[in-house]
Amino acid sequence: VRPPRAQLVDMHRLKVSHRDLKPANIFITGDLHVRIGDLGLCRLMIDPSTTFVGSPMYMSPEQHARRPYGLAGDVWAVREARRRFVVHQEAYC
Repeated sequence: VRPPRAQLVDMHRLKVSHRDLKPANIFITGDLHVRIGDLGLCRLMIDPSTTFVGSPMYMSPEQHARRPYGLAGDVWAVREARRRFVVHQEAYC
């Protein structure tokens, strides 16, 4: 079983962006494997997107500014989710 970071790398290798990564979309299975879930907002990111989708607390600054964004928005969201897990601090808004 691949860790979430590797799962995200696999998705990005295929140019797929999750677009709603947050703690509520990271699941722990019964055998204690961690999985990225809720893929309903995923999008093939051939070109940058300008749609305003996802959870505002985990959106990148580009998304908040309504500027084009790409796969890096997922990386931002993972970083913010990790911050919340580790330091119990709310994400950037």
